Amino acid sequence: MTRIRKWSLGTAALFTFILLASWFFLVSPKKSEAADIQARTQGQLSANDGLRAKLVTLQQQSTKLADQQAKLAAIRQHLPGTVAEAALIRSFSEAAAASNVTLTSLLPAEPAPVSVTASTGGATATVPAGTLMLVRVDISAQGSYYNLERFLNKIEGMQRSFLVTGFTLGGDSTKTANPGDINITIQGRAYYSPIDTSTTNPSKAATPAPTAATS
Repeated sequence: MTRIRKWSLGTAALFTFILLASWFFLVSPKKSEAADIQARTQGQLSANDGLRAKLVTLQQQSTKLADQQAKLAAIRQHLPGTVAEAALIRSFSEAAAASNVTLTSLLPAEPAPVSVTASTGGATATVPAGTLMLVRVDISAQGSYYNLERFLNKIEGMQRSFLVTGFTLGGDSTKTANPGDINITIQGRAYYSPIDTSTTNPSKAATPAPTAATS
């Protein structure tokens, strides 16, 4: 074998060694790193898809929550979270003024819990204690028969839920402000649904409801 051939074979062997070394130490690690980056990219894309799906769900729930809050606000117009006695008295006064009726007495009683057990389709449901409260109200007023009838309609149609349980017409007509007016005594109930403060302020416990159940 000639010297030139030996040099050629040596050069080829060295070149092959360099190629193999380049592959193992440079190309192969980079290829593995690229595959790892691609795998992580795919994982992140999948995670992004999951987050987008959760975002859509939360947006839908947010819309439903707004609807529920609007319904709750409408209910709160009829059933406030507190007894709101001053607002209740003001409503009666406004109804009397609009009906041209004179209020002579307005006596709200102490609040009491409502205990209701209803049976529907074989199932029995009970209102939890303290969920619904009532305030008995005795009202005395004077006016013409027509105006007293208007007054009754107005207080039963108030935004605040009020139920007329009974009324009595008559009395001493000599004590009325105007000749021909008559007296009326009305018994009724106003309702409210207490707000659970323990859910909004954990440091404060909810005030226990009275133990006596009233319907």
